[in-house]
Amino acid sequence: MPRIVARDDATAEFFDGAALGTFLLRYSPVTGRYYEPSTSRFIEGAQSELEWKAAAGGGSVVSWVVPHVTTAEGVERTVTAIIQFDEGPWWWGPLVDVNPDSVRVGMRVRVDFEHAEGSEAFPVFRPE
Repeated sequence: MPRIVARDDATAEFFDGAALGTFLLRYSPVTGRYYEPSTSRFIEGAQSELEWKAAAGGGSVVSWVVPHVTTAEGVERTVTAIIQFDEGPWWWGPLVDVNPDSVRVGMRVRVDFEHAEGSEAFPVFRPE
């Protein structure tokens, strides 16, 4: 099932990174902490504007759900997972190329990107 997403002013930089195969996180050079991409430009206590910084791309499954979708071909089971990046922030998205019954807490994954026609590049996760 193709995932269609579109940019707006708030997501433009994130999707520019995604188009290059890079998952961008927000980063405070003052505190050295990373934040999820949807975090605003300023964080209380960060004392400066947040920057965009590339994530290394690895992470671990924190939780997941396996929705069952009825298609013309039958029932499709997909996995949507909450991933904790190695840098700390959590993000949720599709976990692909995996048997839904084999997903476990702590399972190592890497971010990858899919690009449906008419859509921005979209982050997905694959088992390492």
